[in-house]
Amino acid sequence: VVAEEELLKADIKGDTQEAELLILDEFAVLCRDLYAFYPMLIRYVDNNRSRWLKRPDAQSNELFTMVAEIFILWCKSHNFKREEQNFVVQNEINNLSFLTGESKTKMSKKDTDDEVKDHLRENLHLQDKSDDLAVQWQMNLYKDVVVGSEEPTDPEQTVDRIQSISAAVFHLEQVEQPLRMKKCVFQKLLSKQRKRAVVACFRMAPLYNLPRHRSINLFVLGYVRLWIETEEYSFEERLVQDLASCAEDEEEEGEEEKEKTFEEKEMEKQKILYQQARLHARGAAEMVLQMISASKGRLGPMVTCTLKLGISILNGGNVLVQQKMLDYLKEKRDAGFFKSLSGLMQSCSVLDLNAFERQNKAEGLGMVTDEGSSKFSQ
Repeated sequence: VVAEEELLKADIKGDTQEAELLILDEFAVLCRDLYAFYPMLIRYVDNNRSRWLKRPDAQSNELFTMVAEIFILWCKSHNFKREEQNFVVQNEINNLSFLTGESKTKMSKKDTDDEVKDHLRENLHLQDKSDDLAVQWQMNLYKDVVVGSEEPTDPEQTVDRIQSISAAVFHLEQVEQPLRMKKCVFQKLLSKQRKRAVVACFRMAPLYNLPRHRSINLFVLGYVRLWIETEEYSFEERLVQDLASCAEDEEEEGEEEKEKTFEEKEMEKQKILYQQARLHARGAAEMVLQMISASKGRLGPMVTCTLKLGISILNGGNVLVQQKMLDYLKEKRDAGFFKSLSGLMQSCSVLDLNAFERQNKAEGLGMVTDEGSSKFSQ
């Protein structure tokens, strides 16, 4: 699996997605098998450790070599580590910490295996001349172990064994205590643009922490951009103009003037109906009824604007809007609307129809006086 992963890294130009998924599946199966087998292996090693130290055999050495090889492959493969971490998280496994020489420090300096072995061959004889009591005791124990074993001592085999042990211990220390030069790795993985993006995310204030006036301004800008600016009714206005136009070029000038006045009236009527339909489609009629019901019969600036809006919606006798208002009142059975309306009517003065008609006639003839206009406006 590791060889396939190395080939996949070398093949950069090809489509490696399917092959990468297969390798991840194989690593997932390997992680599952390892976590099923290693607890039994740990118990087995604990039970036989003292016997192996007194009487080492080839099977114990082979077992350690295989475990160390798997561990070193795990340390070198990013996909293996990722799948192992996913398996640990999914199954809620608590990994405890585990396992220490001069060859390990050589490996921490990024030396190759051959360089480490050469260093061990040159310095292996110096261990007998150490003045440290702990080292002398350990060397005496190793001599007893070697004497107790039936196999002859081979310097090259000893060097290989020390090198494999030091490699496993080095990778264990890397896992438990990462290298102090990790800053270089972080600099390679995180570019300057990503750093700036992360810092900008930390500096940004969330919407719920903004002041109320700034949040309202953002809402208004979004409302204007997404709703008001996108509504262009040029085609509807063009359709109204086409429907309202009925002039003929062959008629006389007087008739054309009459038809033009009719066109203007028809145009205004169609525009009013269209605007009323727009307001009604946005729930303006229901809003007028609700505002009047909420006023409790008290006249104010908001109620005045609401009444003007209701008059604009019903201007010209829009039957559709009237029917919708009646249906709304029947459905909601809002008695507060009628109470508020009666209160508003009591607060208003009674209209004198005769004076109103005389005022309209005077305005039509251009004979209106300031006193009459002021009374009418009141």
